[in-house]
Amino acid sequence: MPGNVRIPWKTIDTLKVIDEPEEYKAAALKIIGNQIPTLMLNQILLGVYIYPERINGGPIIRPNVEEDIWQGKMGHVIAKGPAVFEDDSVTYFWKQKIFEGEWLLASINNCKQMYINNLPCRIVEDRYIVARFEDPRAVW
Repeated sequence: MPGNVRIPWKTIDTLKVIDEPEEYKAAALKIIGNQIPTLMLNQILLGVYIYPERINGGPIIRPNVEEDIWQGKMGHVIAKGPAVFEDDSVTYFWKQKIFEGEWLLASINNCKQMYINNLPCRIVEDRYIVARFEDPRAVW
């Protein structure tokens, strides 16, 4: 990893001990605070999911937390642009919709990574959303 990359460890330490997805979303929204951007067109802001150190009291094995930040594919919808999942001349969405708070799997190669108020986030176009999940812990 390049020496100039800044990882907000205090934020990561807060998130990686949260086992329940709903508690995770609440903590992430508290961290991002009033810094949620207004998104344009078909852009979706996802809060990156950091897997907990323990699930149901037992440890999980993972390479390291940086893997979740840089390569994790799961995130919850924090905000979306006005044209998300709206049909156009290129893409037809078959009346599918997404809502704030949902857990989505996105193609990592098509995301813009950033930290907003020290929260790891990604902005992705709607056409790069792969799936919706009830529980982010289901995907590795």
